[in-house]
Amino acid sequence: MPARLAILLCLLLSCGSAAAQSPAKPKFPNKMGIFAMTSEGPVELKVSGEPNNVAGALKLESFYAADSFDKIPKAAWVRSFYVSAMNWIAWRLYLVVGRDALVDSLNHYQMLSSSVISRGVIAFEVTSPDLQNLAWIRQAIKKLAPAGVPDDQLEAYIVLELKSTSGLNNRNYPIRIAVPPPQ
Repeated sequence: MPARLAILLCLLLSCGSAAAQSPAKPKFPNKMGIFAMTSEGPVELKVSGEPNNVAGALKLESFYAADSFDKIPKAAWVRSFYVSAMNWIAWRLYLVVGRDALVDSLNHYQMLSSSVISRGVIAFEVTSPDLQNLAWIRQAIKKLAPAGVPDDQLEAYIVLELKSTSGLNNRNYPIRIAVPPPQ
């Protein structure tokens, strides 16, 4: 009997240590909303812009309230986006540089590849391999930035665009990110 107990104890300890070594799952918010999943934790995105969709246009145009720019949250880095809201689907994910580009990109934006992972009945996570490649993000920001502007004066944004399930409305949710340092 003691041998069986010792074996059982060894199995339990090995399972516990394996679980402790597995990567931590992100802690998603347990409330409804749109969130950027950052290294500091979830950041709720409350500022949104309404896109002006023009058929055949290759630029991104949105309307933001004048006082909303200073309310856009900031993060050093964004891992993904978490959406727990009824009647919305992920539409596009893109990078823009400067407040003017949030309103009217004039083709100065970089679309990011993205995929959607279901996280519940109405919840989903939007991920992008582009967000994991900081060197690529830095290069894209520098390509979009006006010439001669130092990194500490650049305003770079990752924007999640959601589309209503009815197809009648879109909303853009920006988060300001830091320019990754050279590697």
